[in-house]
Amino acid sequence: MKLWLNILIVVCVVLTASSVKAKDRPTLPNNQNNVEDERPFVLGSAQEIQVLEKRTTRASLDGDAEKLGFNTDDLTNYLRLKVKNNFFNMEIKDWSDLSDYQRQQIGVIHCRVWTVSADFTISYYIQLTIGDAFHRHISEIEILGLESKDNIHDKVRKLIGDMVEQLAIKFYKVRGEL
Repeated sequence: MKLWLNILIVVCVVLTASSVKAKDRPTLPNNQNNVEDERPFVLGSAQEIQVLEKRTTRASLDGDAEKLGFNTDDLTNYLRLKVKNNFFNMEIKDWSDLSDYQRQQIGVIHCRVWTVSADFTISYYIQLTIGDAFHRHISEIEILGLESKDNIHDKVRKLIGDMVEQLAIKFYKVRGEL
């Protein structure tokens, strides 16, 4: 069953990639095996965010990710580190420390890692979204790809880092700060 699901994902990736012009879908550097989807920022919402909420700036796992050895807490800590490095003037605060902020000023970044494993090849889907405390969606980046079982952990961490960097660049450009 997993083999057929992997084959279906590969077919979808190939069909999607071949039907979209390269100039219409920018990719991360050295992104030959991935399909990426970018959505534009909601301008007003991005300009209002002043701080990120710690509990909701997190990673979550779906599919076979835990069976492959991924840990939600480790990926969340890695995500927060990358967010701190790339969203340089945004503090990450606990909800109890946000009483001076209105809800639209509080940002949320969520990373979802979904994997389906087979004996040798892992299908993965990574989604990085930014929104506000009203649960309004501001923007997201998605990547779908395949990786060997031996390299999946390094690949996912690298892609999360690249995606956070790309999201931060878009965020600061929309705000006129880059």
